[in-house]
Amino acid sequence: MFPTIAILRELQSRGHEVSMIGNSKGIEFAEKGAVSYHNILDDSATLDRLAKQMELMGTKSSRIALKATGDYAVEVAKIYLASLPLALKELQPDLILNDQTYICSAAVAEVLKIPYFTICAALNFVPALSSPPVYFNWHHKKGPFARVRNLFGHAYWQSAFIRYLIVVNHYLRQHGCPLFIGPIAGQSKRLIISQAVDEFDFSPKNIPQMVNVGPLVGERELEQKIDFPFEHLEGKDFAYISFGTIQERGSEMLEIAANACYRVGLNSVVATGSKCKLNRSNLLGDPIVVPFAPQLKLLQSASLLVTHAGMNTTMEGLSNGVPIVAVPMTHDQPGVAARIEYSGCGVALPLHRFSSAKMQSAVEQVSKDNLYKENARKMSGYIRDAGGLGRAADLIEAELQNY
Repeated sequence: MFPTIAILRELQSRGHEVSMIGNSKGIEFAEKGAVSYHNILDDSATLDRLAKQMELMGTKSSRIALKATGDYAVEVAKIYLASLPLALKELQPDLILNDQTYICSAAVAEVLKIPYFTICAALNFVPALSSPPVYFNWHHKKGPFARVRNLFGHAYWQSAFIRYLIVVNHYLRQHGCPLFIGPIAGQSKRLIISQAVDEFDFSPKNIPQMVNVGPLVGERELEQKIDFPFEHLEGKDFAYISFGTIQERGSEMLEIAANACYRVGLNSVVATGSKCKLNRSNLLGDPIVVPFAPQLKLLQSASLLVTHAGMNTTMEGLSNGVPIVAVPMTHDQPGVAARIEYSGCGVALPLHRFSSAKMQSAVEQVSKDNLYKENARKMSGYIRDAGGLGRAADLIEAELQNY
């Protein structure tokens, strides 16, 4: 959500009228970002059901996680295909900026004949045989065996979205539009903007309209209003620990991470999210524990980032040259973690291998070896040169002139 709001605010500052569409949980973020919001779902029962499916996506069982992902996609598609057309007819936009995962929204744009560009807030997931699926922590390899491995990996994961695609194509067929067929179906044919940078992503540039601009980060009033004890960190090396707020993990993982940092001589700031409550008696030293932290500001001075490898947090950390210990859980996080290792900016600890000993070993390895710090600093330079938010807005405005 933060990347979308950042782009909308940048375009708004350039004189464009913008509005965001989503469910009621996004209203607060949009209002804090000073962006108008159009709510198309506030039914509490449906929101609770979607939240439970989201939690299941973070399970250690790939079968359960895959089914939950498919269930979630189908339910979201039905909601958007039913509600989005009316909202768009009311707003009458000249352009839609559509998240890559929401091909249901792209289908509505096709039916209503509204131009749309694609935003990859997560890793680009369009299949390519030369690269492993972003949903697995496979490393990039060449040769026929790797291509066969990638083929089966893509097929396995895409099986979760067959029902999603059927629902979307049924809608397109009802309205006499061409069906979404092929790996790039549902993505913009004009412009796809990605938060990755070329040096981070090992995918070949096989999509001409895709541009890697780096993290889409703007000012976050929500973070600026957080009362945080920065004075407790003055002159100290510290690790910033966050396993995300979408699929919030139990307290044990955060406790293990914080204690591992303490044992190797690092203070820590732990952002728990709203649901997870840590028992401070289980924590070594005196870490700062908060539900939500001013992440952007903290990453400017952190020595280490321990994260679930969400794309936003990862790229924000690397833009500040912070090396990473990644504990990927779901969605594209395994793929992000694989790229963290590929770029030499950190190490990945898969969820099924997570333990106190392995976490301490990973924290010590990354915090003590200067090579990780040097690679993270190099990556921060690549990210700066990619252009970020300003370049994304320039590309959108340039393409808009063609309509």
